[in-house]
Amino acid sequence: VENLGETSANVALMFSWQNGYGGNNDLQGGHQNIPFAGFSNQGLQHIGVELKHKHRVALPKDMSGREGQLFTDDMNFAIAALVPSEGEGTRCTAWNPRINGGSDIWDPFSRTGRVEDVHRTEVTNPSVRGSSLAAAISV
Repeated sequence: VENLGETSANVALMFSWQNGYGGNNDLQGGHQNIPFAGFSNQGLQHIGVELKHKHRVALPKDMSGREGQLFTDDMNFAIAALVPSEGEGTRCTAWNPRINGGSDIWDPFSRTGRVEDVHRTEVTNPSVRGSSLAAAISV
């Protein structure tokens, strides 16, 4: 970000991600988010959230004509950021993007430039059927 103005400006960036790929499987439940943070070998701080997704696929019918079994393909996604030495990084391990159009996360961010982990800071419980699970980070 380049500031061409005459006064200094505070800038914050947020990245959010729904645990899934946008299909019906996202609402099937059993997904989890796991926060992480640490320092690289070069001493750079990072924060993020791992999103563990249970992707369920019905296998095709077998030769006898019986319905196929359900196969679960575990997929992992992650969102992460380096924390600027002169700034801070914040994260929200879990929020539901289907509630209030995401205003639970966007409204506070628009005022403060931070996302708050108001719900939890540890591994989430598996999501329940019918609900979405998302995470966000900001620097």
